[in-house]
Amino acid sequence: MTVGNTGQKFSYAGNGVTTAFSFPRLFFEDSDLRLVLVAADGSEALQQFVTHYSVSGAGDDAGGTVTMNAAPASGETLIITRRAEQKQNTDYQTGGVFSAEAHEDALDKLVLMAQDLQEQIDRAIKLKESATSVAPSFPEASSGKFIAWNDTGSGLQNADLATWHSGSGAPDAGTGANGDMYVNTASHEIYGPKLAGNWGAAIADISGVKGDQGVAGADLGLPFTFDATIGDTDQGAGRVWFNNADPASATEFYVSETDADATAVGARIGHWNEGRVEIRSPQARANWIAFTIDSTITDQGAYRKMTITNVTVGAGFGDGDAVAVLFAPKGEDGGGDVSAASNFGTDNRLVRSDGTGKGVQGSGVTLDDVNNLTLSGNVKIDSAGQASLLLDSDTGFGSSMGWYVNGVRNWQFWHHGGTGDLMLSRYPGGVFASNHLIIDDVNGYIIWDVPAGQGQNFRTGNQNRFIVNDAGAHVVAGSALFDEISTPATPAANDARIYAKDDGRGVTRFYILSS
Repeated sequence: MTVGNTGQKFSYAGNGVTTAFSFPRLFFEDSDLRLVLVAADGSEALQQFVTHYSVSGAGDDAGGTVTMNAAPASGETLIITRRAEQKQNTDYQTGGVFSAEAHEDALDKLVLMAQDLQEQIDRAIKLKESATSVAPSFPEASSGKFIAWNDTGSGLQNADLATWHSGSGAPDAGTGANGDMYVNTASHEIYGPKLAGNWGAAIADISGVKGDQGVAGADLGLPFTFDATIGDTDQGAGRVWFNNADPASATEFYVSETDADATAVGARIGHWNEGRVEIRSPQARANWIAFTIDSTITDQGAYRKMTITNVTVGAGFGDGDAVAVLFAPKGEDGGGDVSAASNFGTDNRLVRSDGTGKGVQGSGVTLDDVNNLTLSGNVKIDSAGQASLLLDSDTGFGSSMGWYVNGVRNWQFWHHGGTGDLMLSRYPGGVFASNHLIIDDVNGYIIWDVPAGQGQNFRTGNQNRFIVNDAGAHVVAGSALFDEISTPATPAANDARIYAKDDGRGVTRFYILSS
């Protein structure tokens, strides 16, 4: 028979059931067929005659059948090719019978072998037709190497993996070694491989075309749709809205109990009492609205209502815009002491409430390390009932308070530690003048105490007497005489008497007696 110029490779997809596969071409021996089973991952396994399959139809011009011992699984592919045994079995005897059929079979087998070889040649790497003076023999295999043309381009050799270099301009001759590659980061061009010390011209531009913007990532907030409708009425599932067309002037905020993904969120929103809410656009960060929740959230059935303050607005939203709603709860009130982190001014400055009941601020009063109290302004003792100013001392002249004008002490209020008297002393020009207003500790007299010799200026012949009655009339009389050391006469009822007396210590005192 004649042999046509037709293909001799056949491929079949496995299904886990079929085991018989056709090879519709002439072959002379069962062993002439070659079977490869390709797995789903692309790996190949050569099948062995008898061990994996059997063959029928050898010598039949219409071909034959391959029967697998196990059906190829789904995802596997069975490839059948012919590999005619490369030998010549026809023996011609001198003077013997010349069989046309045997002669034709021998010629057919030669054609089959040529076809089988051509199928393999077609899958081989070949040089182009115009190639000259090239001997593309492969070198011995070497681990970690790759096959590359030598520097002259006349043959193949084992080479190290290329090293990539980069820079903001074209490579110079001193950069890299032969076989290396180079990227110009400014122009996005590739050079290489470097051959015989020369980079040559750029071989490619890898800048590429700018890709489309990616899909926006999911926002952490609850997804809703902004509704420009205003008022305390339901606007439907997945909506948020205010009670004012200008959110910056809004006092109420409304949110559906179902978000834009049809998820029930009412219970979650019900826990938003006291905190900060922010509404923002997942696509445009400049679009946002933020506010504070001031009261308990009201359940309106299909939506929740809340009173809001401190509304601030970024670019805002349009009706139908997709938004994300986030809630940040109010922090717990601090329970610790006031720390020194705040700046209260100078050293030893006392602090006072800032008027909010929550903070402190500096004052104009200082208390130094030896308990000197310094302040500017007036000292005010204010009480609806009574106010007391206590000066305490155990010895000496005791405690005192000085009144200063331009840094000079003019008066001193003090407690006499020896006599127990409470005294107001004058310091004209800052010099102690021994002029005192005294509340006597024993008798309760109010005394003006002047130095010796000065008291004589306030009386005439030991008989000056000043009486003040309740009616406010002032009377000066000289009928009642008394000397400086005798006990004065008791004034009439409801009267007060002022008199002078030497206290025996060289000091004249004026006394006020009252009945």
